[in-house]
Amino acid sequence: MKLILIYLRVRCHLPIILMGETGVGKTSLVDYLSKVIDADCMTMNIHAGITDDEIARFMGDAQNRAKNFISNKKID
Repeated sequence: MKLILIYLRVRCHLPIILMGETGVGKTSLVDYLSKVIDADCMTMNIHAGITDDEIARFMGDAQNRAKNFISNKKID
């Protein structure tokens, strides 16, 4: 079920946040899914030294890329 929800967010060009233990394949899953459906993918690794501002900036950039993608009418 969760994979379907991730897929739907990717198809709608919405940002995805995955949380979990190190090394379980979160990034690999999103990279693979983005290649399978030919979607743009940005990843950010969260760690103890990252700031709230860095996360907010990354998410803002991702949302702007999604909006630009939508405005260019590249949605299936």
